[in-house]
Amino acid sequence: MGEVGLWKHRGVCKQALNETIVEENLFKREFPRETFRFQACLYRKVVVLLYPDDLPALFCRRVASSFPDVFARISVQSFLAAKVELCKFPKTFAQQILRTWAFGWCTSRRMHEPICLPCLFCCGAGSDCQVHYFSCFKLWEILGSIDGEPLPADGLAALGVESLSVVALVRVVAASLAYHHVRASRFSEIPFQDGTAKF
Repeated sequence: MGEVGLWKHRGVCKQALNETIVEENLFKREFPRETFRFQACLYRKVVVLLYPDDLPALFCRRVASSFPDVFARISVQSFLAAKVELCKFPKTFAQQILRTWAFGWCTSRRMHEPICLPCLFCCGAGSDCQVHYFSCFKLWEILGSIDGEPLPADGLAALGVESLSVVALVRVVAASLAYHHVRASRFSEIPFQDGTAKF
């Protein structure tokens, strides 16, 4: 570790230590008979300072590049609020939502495959690209036939970040699972030579 890095870590540890001491004093005043877990508290503070959570900023950058026209409707704060909601879901559900918000679907465009496939739901209006799937009427009609919900107003609404309702977030999970199931089950049927998908 370089000298600059060492001093940076010393500064972080000092800040975390000072914050923990303050927290300990407050805790002892409020709960004089309880034991304050000093080391656990210090550890959490050091981890947060050394490795800050940059996922909300990442999500914002990805959404801004994918939906520039409507990006103004959300902010980093939107994703920070979403983090609280995600904690209410099972880990497998939360993972699918995070994967979707990070635009991490395994589409042929994202995987840089030699041929970018057409929409796997055969809507005829787009390519195998995650941005397309958030406005693909075929995909959302399928989901709507199951849950009875109307089509999302636009791609950003389909991401569920604005409403953060349970229904919207479950639909994000369903969309991700539906896409990856279709991709996996029909992969061998796609003739890569001409780039067409004849299901």
